[in-house]
Amino acid sequence: MQKTLMILGAGAHQHSTIQKAVDMGLKVVAIDKDKDAVGFNIRSSNLEKINISIKDKESILEIAQIYGIDGIMSPCADAGILTTGYINDRMKLKGPSLASTVLSHDKELMYTYLTSYTNIKMPQRYAPYPIGDEGFPVISKPITGVGSKDVYKFESIWDFNRDFDFMNSSNLVVEEYIKGDIFSATLIMQNGRPVYYFVLDQTLSDHNFGTCMFSSKKGPIGDILVESFRTVQALGIRDGTVEVE
Repeated sequence: MQKTLMILGAGAHQHSTIQKAVDMGLKVVAIDKDKDAVGFNIRSSNLEKINISIKDKESILEIAQIYGIDGIMSPCADAGILTTGYINDRMKLKGPSLASTVLSHDKELMYTYLTSYTNIKMPQRYAPYPIGDEGFPVISKPITGVGSKDVYKFESIWDFNRDFDFMNSSNLVVEEYIKGDIFSATLIMQNGRPVYYFVLDQTLSDHNFGTCMFSSKKGPIGDILVESFRTVQALGIRDGTVEVE
């Protein structure tokens, strides 16, 4: 029987995911409020295109029930993360729960949770904002957001105060700057265990360190994956795809 996958977002970042899914023979229900989204240009009898916001949980639930979807994902679309958790809970699908997506979507909630209930190391936070030159350089970033969008480094309190008025302080956290390499790990979870991973080194022109079974990697990359897995465990994500930076 043909499986049906709902994909939230049909823009440039989701285009390849939609194409791959239809090429695999999956029935794809793509959701995007932009009727001209590039992913809607894909021609396939396996693709259904629906124009609504990926944040509209109730409407998307109704559509998901009509199509009887087998899974839902929001690739590179942070705005759809909470919707995926909501649909998974309501339709009893495998994937992150709403509780897990709430924690992983909000940096402030995730920081509080991981520092209060786990031993996972987290950067020092400055509440509400740094005073004087102690602790600089610092990083400011939005509480909700994806990737490096609106993330800034400040070398001194003078730099911070000069630019503060240009930032949205109601959606801002400030934390210590930690110098080092940046890695992103994507894990596919099944029944609480990682079965597949993808590691990206963001410091070397987005060099891909490869994909393979979790248990086959040793050394520094293995250490990165172990820390990523600990974080995923703490957030309670048992099934589906999750990214850790």
